[in-house]
This record gives sequence, structure tokens and C-alpha cells, in this order.
Amino acid sequence: MSKTKIKTDDNNSANVLKKAIDFLKARIRRVVISFGIIIIISSGICFFHNELAYFFAECLYNIGDKTGAKGIFVSLGDFNGSKDYLIDIDCALACDCMSSKDYQSAVDLLIPLNDGGSPELLNECYLLMAEDYYKHGDFGSAASYFLKIDNNNGARDACAAWADKLFNESDYAGAIDKIKPYSGDIGIDTRIMKAEYELACIEAAAGDNYAAVVKLNRLKLDERAREAAIALMCADPESAATLAVSDNHIVYLTTDGSVHAGGSNFYGQCDVDGWVGVVSLCASELNTFGLVYNGTALAAGSNAFGQCDISDWTNIRGLCASDNAVFGLKRDGTVVFAGGERGQYDDVSEWTDIVLISAGKDHIAAADKKGNAFTAGKDEYGQCRPEVLSGIASVSCGPFRTILVTAGGSVNICGVCSDEIKNKVETWTNITSVSSSRSHIVAQNSSGKLFAAGENNRGQCGVFDWKDVVFFFARADFTIGVTADGRVLTSVEGHTLDWEVLIW
Repeated sequence: MSKTKIKTDDNNSANVLKKAIDFLKARIRRVVISFGIIIIISSGICFFHNELAYFFAECLYNIGDKTGAKGIFVSLGDFNGSKDYLIDIDCALACDCMSSKDYQSAVDLLIPLNDGGSPELLNECYLLMAEDYYKHGDFGSAASYFLKIDNNNGARDACAAWADKLFNESDYAGAIDKIKPYSGDIGIDTRIMKAEYELACIEAAAGDNYAAVVKLNRLKLDERAREAAIALMCADPESAATLAVSDNHIVYLTTDGSVHAGGSNFYGQCDVDGWVGVVSLCASELNTFGLVYNGTALAAGSNAFGQCDISDWTNIRGLCASDNAVFGLKRDGTVVFAGGERGQYDDVSEWTDIVLISAGKDHIAAADKKGNAFTAGKDEYGQCRPEVLSGIASVSCGPFRTILVTAGGSVNICGVCSDEIKNKVETWTNITSVSSSRSHIVAQNSSGKLFAAGENNRGQCGVFDWKDVVFFFARADFTIGVTADGRVLTSVEGHTLDWEVLIW
């Protein structure tokens, strides 16, 4: 009896538990269904709200209220392509800013868009900014914005205008700094040259600055270059020779003021690389001599006759050299010399008021300010016995001969000279300067035209078509000339000298 009752109780408990579980499941199902319905309803409401907001934003956009539309599209995030609208709005707002010249605000709107926006619009904005800065004289900012869009021409023009502004403010170094990156353009190079010229003038005015005067003469923009040279140089710029030749070597002064030499260096005559401040040069077979702007002199090569003992020379305005001596024309019109055989040039010390000197192989000729001629040295060929002793305008010595040019432009030769050369030279008129080797003579008339007579086996007399020659040399079997722009001409066929020699 008791066992049956217990079993019945157990069944009742199981039924109660089952009913409770079923009830709980039903409640959970209702809750889930209700929650799902709520979610569906909420989503619908949200979707409807977004659709409504999107529609409203479109309406604002279409009526031109881009700022109001932008706020709504921002709140919608990625909904239905809102970001595309935002890009269009920012571009449109940027255009409005550009129209009102608020370029920075336009840039602030366009930069965040990156590739999603309009690179062309951003570049247009930078261009407008650059042009606006240029218009208002802020050339530095203009150049930087031109460079942002790779407009190198615009940047160059802005820097050129900037340089012009600095130039007018006398900031020549600053002007050069702004435009130097664009050198190579004619307009830019002209500006650089003018600024360099003004800087050189300032340096030259501050004292005897050789480098400044070298630059002034190289630039050659106006007469201040020549005035500075005359003020600085003890030598006369008219007679300064920045290139000199012997039969076996050549020496020249470049546009940067440095001295160079080539050819035979058996006696050390080409050891001139360390020379500074040189304004004129002369050369013999054994030596090179340089006249320094302050009136002192330098020597290189053989000192067998003491011809290099010139370190104490001062106030020298001109130099010439024979094979064994060097002669210095002083500012007071006297002549000093070093070297030579005993007594060979003693007469030179007695000369006064001398204005021109020239040396041959072993003799010297000179003229004073009245046009009187003087000679000294060996005379075995009559090179020291000229037929004309007055009215001399120019003197030139070659090997074993002296050539005098009169004020009337005629040429007189004494010493070694063939009848053929003499006969030809007699036909020349209006001659102003002459140079001679052993075998040929070259002359220039008052119009700058060159003439030549003598042997022509290597074309040494082929100088008739040379133009703008300021000084020249006849040596051995060649002729060398220097033009007004510093170019070096040579008669040697197939050979060019591509140096640019400094011309005072």
C-alpha cells in the first residue's frame, strides 16, 4: 500500500515539473517573438527615419543649402551613399570659398578628401593662392604654392620678382640666393650677373680687392669695371697682357684671376699655378714674369743671370723680358732690370720719362713720352740702330730686330729682316702695333685689321680675317691673338685654344 502511494506521488511531481518547463518555454518564445517584433519595428522606424533624413538632406542640397545638407549627411554616415554627397558638398563649398578668395578654407575642405575629391580643384586652388600671393608681393609664398603644383615656370617668375625686390633694396646677396637655382635662363643669369656686379663694386670700393676687380672686369656691365681696374692696378690696363708666349711655352690669366701655363717647363718657367693678384704677363725662352696689381713682380724659371731677383721691385707698371734679363717700367718713367751679361744693359738705368718698353732676344727698345726712341743691348745685327729716333708711337722687338711704329702709322725695321718683308711692310698704313718672330711679322692698324708678312709654312700669316683682337704675338712659326671677349685665337691649323683669358 505504501509503495503504491509513493509511486503515485513521483508521477505527480514529474507532471508538475513538465508543465512548469512547458510554461517557461512558452513564455520565452513569447518574449523572443516580442523582442523580434520590437527589433523589426525599431529597424523599420530607423530605416524610415534615415530615409526621411536622407530625403530632407537631398532637398537642402538641391535648394543650395549645402551647409545644412552636410550636417545631415554627416549624421547618416555610410547610409545610401551619403559620403558621395559629402564629397560633392565639400567640393562645392571649396568652390564658394575660392570665389570669395578664402583659399585657405578651400584647401582645408579639399585636402581631407584625398583621391576621393578633385585633385584638379585642389591644384586650381593652389594656383589661385600662388597668383594672389604674387599680386600682393609675397613672392616667397607664391613660389612655394607654384611648386606644390609643379609649376616651375611660375616659381621661377616669382623668385625673379623676389630677387628684383631684394635687388632694389640693395640686398644683392639675397637676390642671388633666390634665383640661383634657376640659373641657365637668360633673364635669370642677367639678374645674377647684375647682382654679382653690384657686390663686386661694393668690395672694390671697400679697398684694393683684387678678386673684386677681376669679377668687375669679367662682368663688364659698365664703366665702373674699368674705373675700378684703373684705381687698383699700378699697371696701365691698356698695355696689360693677360697672355704671353715664348717659342716653347705659353702662360695666361683666366677670368677667375688664376695663372696657368703650358709647354716646355725645363727651367721651371711654367711653375706659376700659385701666383695671385697678377694683372699682366711676359715670357722669354727661360722665364715667365708676372706683374702684380700693386706694382710688384713675380718670376719663374731660370735664374742663371739673376733675372729672377726682382722681389724688391715696386711701383712697376709694365714688364718685358729678353732671354737673359727682365725689365720693369716704373710709374715715374724710369726702367729697372735684373739679369743680363755684365754691362749689357747699363744704359737702361739712365733713361727717363719712358712710357713704352719691349725686349728682343738680347736687347731692349723703348720710347719716352715725347716719342723719342732708345735702345740697349747687343747690336751685332744693327737691332739697336733704328733709322727713326723720334715721333715714335709704338715699339716692338723681335729676335735680332727692332720695329718702331711712328705716330703717322708707318713701320720702321732695323736689324735682321729680309727685303721681301721690308718691301711688304712699307705698304702698310695707319699701323698702331706690331709683333715679330724670327721669320714673320704681324701688325694691326687703327681699324683693328691685322696684316702679316714673312714665312707662312704653317699658316702663321693667316690672320687677315681675325676680328676684335686686342693684343697678339708672333712667335716661332705661329701667331696667337686675344679678342675683346677673352677668346684665344691661334694660326696653328687643327688646333684651338679654348681658354677664356681675362681682359682688363
